[in-house]
Amino acid sequence: KMATTQVIELLFETTRRLQEEIETNKRLASSLLQKANHLKDQAVVVVPPSPPTAHLDAFPNVIELQKQNQELELTVNDYKDVLEAITKRHLEHMEDLHRVCNNRLVATETALQREREHTSSLSTQNIKLQATVQEMVTIMRTAVETETQESTQVELYMTELEQANAVYRKVLGHDVISLTTASTV
Repeated sequence: KMATTQVIELLFETTRRLQEEIETNKRLASSLLQKANHLKDQAVVVVPPSPPTAHLDAFPNVIELQKQNQELELTVNDYKDVLEAITKRHLEHMEDLHRVCNNRLVATETALQREREHTSSLSTQNIKLQATVQEMVTIMRTAVETETQESTQVELYMTELEQANAVYRKVLGHDVISLTTASTV
């Protein structure tokens, strides 16, 4: 029973440590989500400069830079969306793990409490059994002592009877001899 209690306590400690790790991961996921939202906000703030009133067709580099800026803006938005999706999925996964660990923790605590109650019950039963055995030992000792005393008294009484019988036989033996001698004479 002691080994079971130790295993349950070890499981309880492991579950507690996992719960702490999940909390840490949850905080990290929340931080990542905040950073993703911050990046999103920064991307929204980026406003391309307004083009000058001159004809831009005459400046091919400007048109190329505008295209690159549009492509980069789309890439940044895609990056933000992917980062948000990953962070959101990670956070959901951490919440699921947290829920599972909490359920295991509750189950472990319940099992540990049942084991403690069972151990306490066994201890109480053991104490009661020890008291009963002590009581039975006392009764048996008393019975043996009483029987020994009675046996000793009976033996003593028989010895006294045998001695009295021997005395009576001796007396009768003498009287029988003297009576026999007197009747033959």
